[in-house]
Amino acid sequence: MFINRVLKEIVKEVSCTYPVLLVTGPRQVGKTTLLERVSNGDPKYVSLDDPVARRLAKEEYLLLLQNMYFMDTGLCAYLTRWTSSESLEVSVMSGAFFETFVVSEIIKSYLNAGRRPPVFYYRDSDQKEIDLIIEYNGKLQPIEIKKSANPKANVGRHFSVLDKVDIASAEGNVICMSSDLIPISPNNWAVPVWLI
Repeated sequence: MFINRVLKEIVKEVSCTYPVLLVTGPRQVGKTTLLERVSNGDPKYVSLDDPVARRLAKEEYLLLLQNMYFMDTGLCAYLTRWTSSESLEVSVMSGAFFETFVVSEIIKSYLNAGRRPPVFYYRDSDQKEIDLIIEYNGKLQPIEIKKSANPKANVGRHFSVLDKVDIASAEGNVICMSSDLIPISPNNWAVPVWLI
């Protein structure tokens, strides 16, 4: 539903005066809809959204987010007052630090290659979560991250939420502490952290 706003008339007036107009703001508040209404179906606007994120955001049931991660787990440990690696290793936070380490290493590998990391995080209102989704060659690669040497076969059970999207999904991976690359279910592999 479109709600008429005062901004609509301002956008019309300013676009008649200036050749370029920048409209910014939070996601899903109606910026594109406003521009579509002002242009009367003649699209003279450009969206700078990530094309995959924009396409997936149109699916009401799918929420892909770009999560925030510490790129320096040593600094994160210091700031959260973990004084030794031994105490952190046995703490309740060790899984979160492991996940942060894995995601930051993947992001850094893209950045070091001069590429923008196409990474997303998924969580919906039913508390289904996928730790990391990488968009690669037109496919979504779901990844779970577990600080375990033997992840359970059902660890990728939420990967199926990606079946609702009209973008193909690749096999799922579980990055973990296993010593070798091993299948854990027909469509999911345990990937040792040292392979990243």
